[in-house]
Amino acid sequence: MGVRVPPLARIATLGLLLRYERMSLDISVEQIKSWKIALKIKSDATPVEREIERLYGEYAHKAEIPGFRKGKAPRDLVKARYGKSIESEAVENAIPSVYRQAIKEKDVNPITQAEIDEVNFEPSKELSFKATFEIVPEFEVKDYEGLSITNKDAKPSKDAIEKRIEALRQMNANLEPVKREARTGDLIVVDYRIMDEKKHPVPDGRVSNYS
Repeated sequence: MGVRVPPLARIATLGLLLRYERMSLDISVEQIKSWKIALKIKSDATPVEREIERLYGEYAHKAEIPGFRKGKAPRDLVKARYGKSIESEAVENAIPSVYRQAIKEKDVNPITQAEIDEVNFEPSKELSFKATFEIVPEFEVKDYEGLSITNKDAKPSKDAIEKRIEALRQMNANLEPVKREARTGDLIVVDYRIMDEKKHPVPDGRVSNYS
């Protein structure tokens, strides 16, 4: 599973950011570069399991299962049909809160989105993952006083000007529908529906006019 998590300044604005009481985390720090680190983080299963419970309620309310009115299907049937999708979604939703607590505990300030990998969830046991991100490096500036620079006038070539004009034309072009097969460079507008691993429609998984 691959997940990207925004730096701390943005993570608090995420709609999916879940709030739990402070968790007990096991965190190890790997210094990859002076400007890049990785945190290996472990928590208990509580954040994911609470999110699973919330999602079961959400799916049960929206699920359309043959033989039952919408929202009236038993939990066992909802679990059989959507269980894996719910667990995967719950893990992804729970990671931001765990990540945020980890960077606070280690007093690090990410300046890039964290790349989340090595994700593993064991029900009733633990959630673990690795978060890799960049930080402001520590360095010493030496011998900068008295330096001089030469200011060069920008003289773009005719070819560069023409390329820029063409780029502006493309950016401001009007789109018109055409009756033919799609070609490279076309903008395509599609409708699609998300299915689970058993080819059943996922609640709220219909998307229209996506481009």
